[in-house]
Amino acid sequence: MIEHPHNSQLTDKDMKDLSLWNIIESGKKDSPKFTVSVCWDCVHLTLEDMGFRTHWTEGQDRESMDFIRVQNNILTKVSREEILHTLYEERIRWTKEYETLSFPAESGDIPIRTSELREAWKRGKNNILSRDQLSELKAHTDPVLRDTESESFFPFRNCVVKVTADGIQGMKYEELQNVSVWKSHIIQRNFSPHSDPDSFMFADFIRNVSAGDRDRELSFITALGYMCHTYTSGDVAVAVIAYDEAVNDGKSMNGGTGKGIIGQAIAHMRNVCPIDGKSYGEDNHFQWNDITDETQIVHVDDPNKKFTLNRLFNLISGGLNIQRKHKGSLKKELSDSPKWYIASNVMLEAGDSSSDRRQHILTFSNYYSSRLNQGTGKPVTDTHGCKFYEGWNPEQWTAFDTYMMNC
Repeated sequence: MIEHPHNSQLTDKDMKDLSLWNIIESGKKDSPKFTVSVCWDCVHLTLEDMGFRTHWTEGQDRESMDFIRVQNNILTKVSREEILHTLYEERIRWTKEYETLSFPAESGDIPIRTSELREAWKRGKNNILSRDQLSELKAHTDPVLRDTESESFFPFRNCVVKVTADGIQGMKYEELQNVSVWKSHIIQRNFSPHSDPDSFMFADFIRNVSAGDRDRELSFITALGYMCHTYTSGDVAVAVIAYDEAVNDGKSMNGGTGKGIIGQAIAHMRNVCPIDGKSYGEDNHFQWNDITDETQIVHVDDPNKKFTLNRLFNLISGGLNIQRKHKGSLKKELSDSPKWYIASNVMLEAGDSSSDRRQHILTFSNYYSSRLNQGTGKPVTDTHGCKFYEGWNPEQWTAFDTYMMNC
């Protein structure tokens, strides 16, 4: 520990950090006393300098306001506790390297023990960094990267890929200029286009679950492309519903056909909110509590017999409007609302014939489940020679990414 550095030894950032504290001088001139406290206005400015902002989606009430951190145009949601921790780690902890630091006062520069600075921080942090105080931070107002009717964007670690009817184009993040990207939307791998994605494992899987039928295969490709393109238009808004080809007693299915692998495929490309369909209850007003404004796909897995599609149709075709427990409401325009993938082992009630246009039904062949019935414990792994996704090499991932963006 350095006993008492001259301020010239401190970095510009360190000197700026000293403004977080107020040093109040009192007592007699020949024996002054000094009180250390935290300066809220300076903390406020420091947090904004660190990129902390308030954020809420248009239509949200103030209770739903979130805190985010913006770093190089990448947005990350943070809690109050994370803000406290980050501020301490990045702007206060360094004071432990010194026993005292100099602060200006009426009687001249005075040494203040750094332990007093940290004690003042502990005393005041809960008051000065309350939710009400933090709500005074600047609001984030820059546009967020979103798909349009004619363009779809896939942010990877090394680039952003723009997909249009003309093909796939890689872009540098700097080309986005003032457009921000949610960190949760960034695909955590690098991308390079593959010249022949149809010859690799995922394409084989799609052909297998389509029973080699080209029309059924095109139905799967259409569904994957629809879900990967996060822009929603009212005239084509549907729920993608996955059923088994083989149905017991006209109502139930055994599973094991690959419906979950499609759900995982989407989750490897988009931000997916998984919903346990077995716990669905009509009277649960907070059914969709885990959906956030970052959610791009809602994956309802294995819904129970109480689940009916007519209850979803307003969310599918009218825009998102849900109540969330302790989080306030969440409303989104249809064009920016999440899409829905439902993997079901029971035939779902749709309400009436007019609801057919709000469904895109995928029928999975028994290619894999028949092997399960024949005693193969892991039919997908045994068929393809490795576990899907976890066992892939870089080329399989490159082929998969290109295939998905070509859909």
